[in-house]
Amino acid sequence: MGALLVNIARGGLLDYDAVLDHLQSDHLGGLGIDVAWSEPFDPDDPILKFPNVIITPHVLWSS
Repeated sequence: MGALLVNIARGGLLDYDAVLDHLQSDHLGGLGIDVAWSEPFDPDDPILKFPNVIITPHVLWSS
Protein backbone atom coordinates (compact mmCIF):
# COMPACT_ATOMS: atom_id res chain seq x y z
CA MET A 1 0.00 0.00 0.00
CA GLY A 2 1.29 3.42 -0.93
CA ALA A 3 0.78 6.88 0.47
CA LEU A 4 -2.60 8.44 1.16
CA LEU A 5 -3.35 11.71 -0.62
CA VAL A 6 -5.89 14.21 0.67
CA ASN A 7 -6.81 17.37 -1.23
CA ILE A 8 -9.23 19.83 0.33
CA ALA A 9 -7.83 22.92 -1.40
CA ARG A 10 -8.40 23.14 -5.16
CA GLY A 11 -8.97 20.40 -7.71
CA GLY A 12 -6.43 21.84 -10.13
CA LEU A 13 -3.57 21.34 -7.69
CA LEU A 14 -3.38 17.65 -8.55
CA ASP A 15 -2.29 16.20 -11.88
CA TYR A 16 -5.34 14.10 -12.78
CA ASP A 17 -3.48 11.70 -15.09
CA ALA A 18 -0.73 11.13 -12.50
CA VAL A 19 -3.26 10.42 -9.73
CA LEU A 20 -5.14 7.95 -11.95
CA ASP A 21 -1.88 6.25 -12.97
CA HIS A 22 -0.72 5.91 -9.36
CA LEU A 23 -4.07 4.52 -8.23
CA GLN A 24 -4.00 1.95 -11.05
CA SER A 25 -0.45 0.88 -10.19
CA ASP A 26 -1.14 0.71 -6.42
CA HIS A 27 1.57 3.29 -5.72
CA LEU A 28 -1.12 5.48 -4.22
CA GLY A 29 -2.83 3.77 -1.30
CA GLY A 30 -5.86 6.02 -1.25
CA LEU A 31 -7.32 9.37 -2.20
CA GLY A 32 -9.59 11.65 -0.21
CA ILE A 33 -10.94 14.76 -1.95
CA ASP A 34 -13.68 17.31 -1.53
CA VAL A 35 -12.85 19.11 -4.76
CA ALA A 36 -13.00 17.96 -8.38
CA TRP A 37 -10.65 18.42 -11.32
CA SER A 38 -13.38 19.92 -13.44
CA GLU A 39 -16.76 21.52 -12.98
CA PRO A 40 -19.38 20.37 -13.33
CA PHE A 41 -18.14 17.19 -11.70
CA ASP A 42 -18.44 14.01 -13.78
CA PRO A 43 -20.16 11.31 -11.67
CA ASP A 44 -18.74 8.69 -14.06
CA ASP A 45 -15.14 9.78 -13.41
CA PRO A 46 -12.94 6.63 -13.52
CA ILE A 47 -11.14 7.64 -10.33
CA LEU A 48 -14.37 7.18 -8.37
CA LYS A 49 -14.45 3.49 -9.30
CA PHE A 50 -11.58 2.71 -6.93
CA PRO A 51 -12.62 1.38 -3.51
CA ASN A 52 -9.85 3.40 -1.84
CA VAL A 53 -11.17 6.78 -3.06
CA ILE A 54 -13.49 8.98 -1.00
CA ILE A 55 -15.06 12.21 -2.23
CA THR A 56 -17.11 14.49 0.01
CA PRO A 57 -18.83 17.84 -0.61
CA HIS A 58 -16.70 20.97 -0.35
CA VAL A 59 -18.90 22.73 2.22
CA LEU A 60 -16.58 23.90 4.99
CA TRP A 61 -17.88 27.44 4.47
CA SER A 62 -21.21 26.37 5.98
CA SER A 63 -19.81 25.55 9.42
